[in-house]
Amino acid sequence: MNVNFLYYLFATSDLAPYTSLIMNDFLDLRPRFSFSVREFAGGCTRELGWNKGVFKDESGFSRAAVRTDFSSFLKNNLQPEAFNVLSIYGHSDGIDGVLYDEKRRRSVSIKDLNAILTATGFKIDLIIFNSCWMAMAEIAYELSDSCRYLLASSHVVPYAGVSPGLLTESLDILYNTSSVCECTSFLIRSCSWRYVLGAEKAFLKSMLLFKLSNAPLLCSAAYSFVEKLLNFPEVRTHVAAIVRDLPCSAGMRGLGEPYISFRDFYLFMSRISGDEFFSQELRLSSLNVMACIERIIPDFFADTLPCSDYSLTAYLKSPPVSVYLPSKKRRNSMVKKLKWFTDSGWKDFISYLYGFY
Repeated sequence: MNVNFLYYLFATSDLAPYTSLIMNDFLDLRPRFSFSVREFAGGCTRELGWNKGVFKDESGFSRAAVRTDFSSFLKNNLQPEAFNVLSIYGHSDGIDGVLYDEKRRRSVSIKDLNAILTATGFKIDLIIFNSCWMAMAEIAYELSDSCRYLLASSHVVPYAGVSPGLLTESLDILYNTSSVCECTSFLIRSCSWRYVLGAEKAFLKSMLLFKLSNAPLLCSAAYSFVEKLLNFPEVRTHVAAIVRDLPCSAGMRGLGEPYISFRDFYLFMSRISGDEFFSQELRLSSLNVMACIERIIPDFFADTLPCSDYSLTAYLKSPPVSVYLPSKKRRNSMVKKLKWFTDSGWKDFISYLYGFY
């Protein structure tokens, strides 16, 4: 398979040492497939690629400059006849955006990211987020128009992220076999990072492969669930209690909003479906949502966790697909901007729980 790999590195102050190492590693690796790696650091931007030298140009550090630089990088390096793989490295905030600059508190929104990808005229075959908290239902649905597959983690990703060596080895598999599943399965098995969940230490599958063509099915199933739930205002307190009890993606770091509102979607639905307090109609609807989650990440259910050193809790056994589920009255502007919240009725669900939006 003709593989074209694009790697965009966003070097905010604390990530700059790591992006420099990644650039140097790619200089040494020189994989067989076509590749382009660009480091945006504001004022000193570097790019390298297959049969290219390293060159620098001067760029500003505004949000508009980041969007322009990223868009230009895509348009100059995407190939019409190739299997285009895009990897993004940098801080992220889940539904709140990617390429996050902690110092200036700026990021590129998921909506803007999708617009940039769509404007290229290409459908990205595989997008890899080497960033935290990006395995969210909202993100999968937003990018389903511009990408075919999404590889991301719903947890905290270490600063070093996925090493260039592992990325190159996995894409070599794609180059040789033309199999997206074999390529990403290797990467998932090779990237099991240790997390501390309360008193428990565990290895989790760090990343999930989303088949984005199934994202609209999940959105429709969520809409049906919300539509039925709104008919039962008397169960609202019980649903809110379940939400508060759900583990969150950032629990191991003790971070505040919005991260404590990124919660396990599959586990939420499983607790609804298994609770006889709810009507059979609502329980069946939650089971349908679970089935659609299984369809959007089919490889998770076809494989086992890659390590034996893990706790057999419902949390670790459930696929870590996150969804925005605040535990109390917390406003998030993205609820009004991302398609998921309108198309799935999730905005109405949050309003049902807390009476706002």
